[in-house]
Amino acid sequence: MKKNVFRTVFMGMGIGLSIFALTGIIFNILYQGEFVLHDWSYTKMAISSMAVGVGFSLPSMVYRSRRLPFALKILIHMGIGCTVMLVTAAYVGWIPFEAGWKMSLVSILCEIIIAFLIWLGFSRYYKKLAVQMNEKIKEKNGQDNT
Repeated sequence: MKKNVFRTVFMGMGIGLSIFALTGIIFNILYQGEFVLHDWSYTKMAISSMAVGVGFSLPSMVYRSRRLPFALKILIHMGIGCTVMLVTAAYVGWIPFEAGWKMSLVSILCEIIIAFLIWLGFSRYYKKLAVQMNEKIKEKNGQDNT
């Protein structure tokens, strides 16, 4: 169990940092190489990206439960993850409150949509993996019977 927790935490940190790096590249391209962060912003954002990654990865362990309905698993996982993400985003400055409530709302909605798109990608990947594993099991059971 501890091994799974550590692996899940580090995988979440890695995904969070990967998304942070890709976002940094996009902003650097948009600002034509003049994207500059001041006052420890880079460090705060990198640590925050790891925290958001853990905020989404650790609650994903709820999917291992056989007792909870799938919809409740999604609610727990994404509820905790989005809460961590939004609190962190507000703290670090990823939500542009100074631009007004409309821009802030758009930013929040974009962050939530991106989180669900990432969830959807992982969900499809693991569903496909389960189908492949079931096919292999059927093939192996079929070969044993012949």
